[in-house]
Amino acid sequence: MKNLLRLIFLLLFIPAFKSQAQTIYSQNFGTGIDLPNLWRTNSSSNQVVNDNGSINSNGYTFPASPTPISASGDANIMMRDCNAGTPATLVTVTFNGISTLGKSNLILYFGRRETSTFDLTVKLDASIDEGSSFTTISNDVTESTPPPSSPWSATNYTLPASMSNVSKLIFRFSYTPQRTGACNGNARNFRIDDFYLGANGVLPVKLSSFKAESLVNSINLNWETTEEINVNRFDIERSLDAKEFYRIETITAKNQASLYFFSDKTATQGVNYYRLKMIDNDDVFEYSKIISANFGVDSQVFSLVKNPVSTDEIKFLSQNYPIENLKLTSISGQNIPFELKTESSFFQLQPTNKLNTGIYLLSIFDFKTSKILRVLIE
Repeated sequence: MKNLLRLIFLLLFIPAFKSQAQTIYSQNFGTGIDLPNLWRTNSSSNQVVNDNGSINSNGYTFPASPTPISASGDANIMMRDCNAGTPATLVTVTFNGISTLGKSNLILYFGRRETSTFDLTVKLDASIDEGSSFTTISNDVTESTPPPSSPWSATNYTLPASMSNVSKLIFRFSYTPQRTGACNGNARNFRIDDFYLGANGVLPVKLSSFKAESLVNSINLNWETTEEINVNRFDIERSLDAKEFYRIETITAKNQASLYFFSDKTATQGVNYYRLKMIDNDDVFEYSKIISANFGVDSQVFSLVKNPVSTDEIKFLSQNYPIENLKLTSISGQNIPFELKTESSFFQLQPTNKLNTGIYLLSIFDFKTSKILRVLIE
């Protein structure tokens, strides 16, 4: 009978969530005492503890992949309303980051429980810029009307698209204790357990690089993909504050591993920020990381457009170097003659004689500095 009731519960409960998510991160908070690795709190007053034994989680399941996650029944993080300061001080519980590179359609699950006397709001935020700024996921993750003896329940949040495909996603719970009494026992508390981050999709684009180079009359952008599946286009977006972006150009996707190039000739004096909006054939999209470049500054640039190269045409960017001081040599130092062409926003070097596969040195110098690039001919 017990197994039948459990099956009925699972059939009723799981459809409330989205389809099975691919696991990115899962934390059941171990056996208690200390917060797990990458988790921390600013509280020094025993307001936040990793509690084991008093109230263990139970009664919920997440549709994770390949195996659904059930309530772990062990330790959980307890946030208590006690030891309030004057004035009241914000208490935070922070998970210090996980990579979501290559993942999209993110969804966050966790179990929760609170006492009926806990009447505070617990806010959940997330950051994609090392904690410099936070985006609100929920203004209150507690239950609005907990029963006198609140059971454990599960909740989930679909995360904004901007949190997909980032190198570090940080989460933060925060609340402000109001009661000045000592932090004893389990009175007035909110708990979380089985913190789980999953992805319902994998990015159709594998972006291996995205760079910006500032030249005299433009900022050149180039990006390289190692895989594209049903990708429709790339929107190039620009911003002056890294917050409000607008589209400046659209590039059609090639749907194969490719190198892309765009020259922004309308860049604004100072720092310009860029990101790619990668859009598939169903108009589902993800953003790249944000990059920046200074425009109108007296900087020197010397870099390859692509490396390695499969032909004898070597494309490179150069700014504020005397191009007549350009040299191409073998790894042993032998000078190699070449012809040089100027394209719209880069240089193209064509060796006079066909080169064998291997490594060559492309160098340039002025009266102050010199720079050497290693070129691989495949």
